[in-house]
Formats: sequence, C-alpha cells, structure tokens
Amino acid sequence: MKSNNSKKEFDCVELMREVKAKVSKETEGLNYLDLKKFISSKLKKRKLKLAD
Repeated sequence: MKSNNSKKEFDCVELMREVKAKVSKETEGLNYLDLKKFISSKLKKRKLKLAD
C-alpha cells in the first residue's frame, strides 16, 4: 500500500477525535441522570428526542 503524505483539506478521523475529546471533557464526572440531561439538552437544540 502506498502512503499519501499530502495534507488533507478535511480529515474525518481528526475531526472525530476532536469531537470525542470535547464531549469527553464536557461530560467528565457526570452520573447517568446528569448525562441523560446533557444529551437531552443538546438534542432539544436540534429539535430531536432522546429514545427511551
């Protein structure tokens, strides 16, 4: 397999790592109920519902 060393304009893997790190930092130390509230508040902003 040939490697491509050029810089990508959009790196999906890097983006996912950044998002995961941000969410981990925001939710660190939350218990289940607080985490559920956090997720619900994020979904409410997008007018989506949390599945039970």
